[in-house]
Amino acid sequence: MNLFWQTPVVVLAVLAWLAAPPKSIGEAAQREALRRQATPKSRAFLTNFGQPPAGTPPSVVTLPPDPGEPPVTEPPVVAPPPVEAPKQDETWWRERIVKARETLASDEAMAAALETRINGLRRDVVKFDDPARRAKLRQDLQQAVGDQAQLHKKLDEDRAAIAAIQEDARRQGIPPGWIR
Repeated sequence: MNLFWQTPVVVLAVLAWLAAPPKSIGEAAQREALRRQATPKSRAFLTNFGQPPAGTPPSVVTLPPDPGEPPVTEPPVVAPPPVEAPKQDETWWRERIVKARETLASDEAMAAALETRINGLRRDVVKFDDPARRAKLRQDLQQAVGDQAQLHKKLDEDRAAIAAIQEDARRQGIPPGWIR
């Protein structure tokens, strides 16, 4: 009689212990060992029984051309029709300047994110004492600084592209409102 009321308590205690997050790696290992003991062993086996044996793939053999046959000639290449230049109206100019400004804004955001990463890497290089980790951080920092230099060149090119669009519009007499 005494055993009947203890069984539910023990079951609830074990379930509560399993439901709670483990406090250490050792406790997680104990739970995993208990789970493996409680689950039945797998009975399924994967085989290729009944399947045709996988042979070697056939090799491709190319034969030399028969001297008795006439040589194969390529059909003449037809040039594509000339592509008309897009009409340079107000929408074309607006789209052109908007694309250039969006590219510049995207590259500036990337530069800001890269600057944040560089600052974090500089902080971490000084913070850690482990020589292997410090060497890896220095390598990452050097890569990020190189990427930053390339990104600054790209930013200069983006700014030059915007200036070129504005200069081109000025030379062609385009109203300034089209490129604002």
